[in-house]
Amino acid sequence: MKDNSISFRWWGHSCFQVTYQDYSIVFDPYQMGSVPGYPPLHLIANEVHCSHDHADHNGVSQVQIQPGTNPWQMQYIDTFHDHHQGAHRGKNIVTVLSADGYRIAHLGDLGCISTINALNDCDVWMIPVGGYYTISALEAKAMIDMYQPKVVLPMHARFGQKGYAEIAPINDFLTECSHVKVVDSVYTYTKDSPSETILFDKSV
Repeated sequence: MKDNSISFRWWGHSCFQVTYQDYSIVFDPYQMGSVPGYPPLHLIANEVHCSHDHADHNGVSQVQIQPGTNPWQMQYIDTFHDHHQGAHRGKNIVTVLSADGYRIAHLGDLGCISTINALNDCDVWMIPVGGYYTISALEAKAMIDMYQPKVVLPMHARFGQKGYAEIAPINDFLTECSHVKVVDSVYTYTKDSPSETILFDKSV
């Protein structure tokens, strides 16, 4: 029987591995030693996507690529990595995946509240919430309220002793959320999944 679930594995910082129909995509792998507290990555996937060319997001060499048939339609949206139209940190790419009625988005290092039509009607967002380099917890919540994705996977915050000291702890965002579910290292999404924010248990 065809499995219509999508699995999301969080590897730390902004790195997620998304698997659907046995096809695996890694988003924003970090280079070894680029993010305090996180171990080196040694991943296997069918594709790797990087939202921008900073060391904590462009660790392509950490992912071994294997062949496969991509079930997703991919859409890439140019955005900014700061509140100054990219003058401080450059551009950022938001990636939206669509397949079989599912729509998911990885927002990379989105640096300002943005109007992005492609983010409408999404099932799952992977969104930065730590501020300083990206949108803050309050800005992330404002975008979530605006677009209302069904499930939110927060990233690019400080998780305990892991992550950059200058970004905010994950609890700053979680206090803005009404339904938080703690899961193991993998979250599985189906059309029957409830609306909630996901906290991976290794993140605190």
